Amino acid sequence: MKKKKDINLLIINILVLIIIVYSLNLPLNVYNILLHNYQERLSSIYGFCEKESYGFMKKINEKYGTKYNIESFNFDNYPSSSSAFFYKIDRTFNKNQIIILNYNSLNLNQKQYFEKNFINYKILENYKNKCLFLEKKK
Repeated sequence: MKKKKDINLLIINILVLIIIVYSLNLPLNVYNILLHNYQERLSSIYGFCEKESYGFMKKINEKYGTKYNIESFNFDNYPSSSSAFFYKIDRTFNKNQIIILNYNSLNLNQKQYFEKNFINYKILENYKNKCLFLEKKK
């Protein structure tokens, strides 16, 4: 009787383990962690110039963001600012620079908002007219 109970418990434990492994997609996740480094995984999850645009933000922060935090504005249905990815508590925000994400010039509302609020800025970096790095004109 004890042996049968132990076998049933073992079968239940194995089934629970299989369900957990299957539901968490564990083999694929382990494979991705081993194959791709942290930066590549972040870029694939948050996009280069889509979604929260982690890749574009990383590029700009590596090139320009050495002394200041750079504010961002996202036109898409994601958090309006993706600055949290690279925010450093000991730095202030540069009020003369801004990163524009997921801008669509064919969208009339976005185009009007952009022209109204960013007319005094010049474009320093442009990725497919969708992600822009702007600096106030002097």
